[in-house]
This record gives sequence, C-alpha cells and structure tokens, in this order.
Amino acid sequence: MADPLKAHWQALREPLIETWNGLTERDLDAIDGDREMLLTTLEQRYHVPRERLQWQVDELIGKVAGSEAMQDLPTAHHVWADAVLTVDDTE
Repeated sequence: MADPLKAHWQALREPLIETWNGLTERDLDAIDGDREMLLTTLEQRYHVPRERLQWQVDELIGKVAGSEAMQDLPTAHHVWADAVLTVDDTE
C-alpha cells in the first residue's frame, strides 16, 4: 500500500509550506514525498517531538486527501440535473 504522503505529494506541497513556513521549495524538492525525510527535517527545524509531527502530517494528509476526493464527487446540481434528464415524460 502506497504511503498517502507520497500519493498526495504534489497537492501537499503548498499546505506544508503554509503550515511550516520554514520549509522551502528546495526542501520539498529534496524530500520528494519521503515521510522519514520530511519528519526528520521538521524535527530538526522546529524541535517538536516526532510523535506530534507525525500526527500533524497525517492530519494535513487527511485534509488534502479528503478535499481531493470531494472534487471527484458530483455536486448536488449535477445530481439534480441528471435526475431531471432521466424523468420519463411519456405520460
């Protein structure tokens, strides 16, 4: 099973920089979705316990993965329009 960090890496880059403004694009290029490298970098820069960082990273992945999943769902408008189009008007 693929690591969700790696799977959503491109979508996570901006939120990671927003959350930890000490990260740079160069850092993220080097990390390239490697969870261990990300956690080590954050641990060294912010002196935060690794367990807390793991929780924060997983929470961020959940938010990004959830918002990406929501983009694939049809909107209520599309569902309604599909229902209207399938109504049988032969009566």
